[in-house]
Amino acid sequence: MQDELKTVASFSTAVEAHLLAATLEAAGIEAVICDEHTVTMNWLYSNLIGGVRVKVRETDLEDAQRILKTESTPPSSAEDIPSTLPMCPACGSDDIEFSTDKRGAFVSWLLLGFPIIAPKKELKCKKCGHSWPYK
Repeated sequence: MQDELKTVASFSTAVEAHLLAATLEAAGIEAVICDEHTVTMNWLYSNLIGGVRVKVRETDLEDAQRILKTESTPPSSAEDIPSTLPMCPACGSDDIEFSTDKRGAFVSWLLLGFPIIAPKKELKCKKCGHSWPYK
């Protein structure tokens, strides 16, 4: 007798379902994706039919749920998340805004009909007002 398929998780997009299915299959658990094409063709049906579902055999359900828990665990602390935000070199603040100065390109476009000066990209600190070139 074959095992009945049980839903491990449901997602709003097929991409998320495929990521889980690939993770399960890498662990040796056969996974089936249901309603993928229906949701892909009309994403509004996602809530109506319960999303794109990932199903496994009933005998593999506990292992799949354990893998799902370990894969979706967020970082334990803020130190585990890498900081990629730029910091102000003058005051050390991370309240930074990106700006593009296009005045030189605009003036050359007005005079010559095409821009020869590339727009300046810079970062500006909202706290102290210091600005520096974006690299």
